[in-house]
Amino acid sequence: MEYESEYDWLAVETDEGERGWAATDFLIFDWEGFPASYPVPVHPAETRTGVGEVDALIATVHARDARTLAQNLSPSWVACVAEPSGDVADPPLCEDDEPEGTLIEVLPFARCHGYFTRVESIGDALVPLIRYAPRIYAVFEVEDWPGGRPPGDYAVVFALAGEEVSYAHTVYVDGSGIAHVSWGCGTDVFEAADRGNTFLLQPPPR
Repeated sequence: MEYESEYDWLAVETDEGERGWAATDFLIFDWEGFPASYPVPVHPAETRTGVGEVDALIATVHARDARTLAQNLSPSWVACVAEPSGDVADPPLCEDDEPEGTLIEVLPFARCHGYFTRVESIGDALVPLIRYAPRIYAVFEVEDWPGGRPPGDYAVVFALAGEEVSYAHTVYVDGSGIAHVSWGCGTDVFEAADRGNTFLLQPPPR
């Protein structure tokens, strides 16, 4: 899958000889100077669940590989609109060559309210997921979901490093990949994990 990016992407090679791509936003960040401490207990980086799609997400996030994240999506299809409705989660706006009601392939996001990003221009929308050395706090099965169909089969709650408050990023995945991303709205890891009943990884003891 090709996608647009506001950053330059550079070919890189690790000390072990593995080749790949990195966004300039990643390369200019001072990872060595960034504090790798967490405001809550987290699972070790090597922790896995035994569920393939979940473990693939964990490994990719820990590798800070935004390009691979963007290639492993489980998009939704939403009809575009000619004018914003003012709803909490507006559908995508139609482009000039798209009649109203055209189905658009999108990835749902949420930050206080829902929004959609076109898959064809996913760009750097997932880069925030790899900032701040996220580590696993909890993983649970998504069962009941208010308002309709759950956004994925599993929810992976990441805790962010270097924060005094334990804010959470929650990624919902199904058998095809990332189905929904929630940046939260001042949501901490405790609140995010409280939504789960059946855990693949319980929150670590406080």
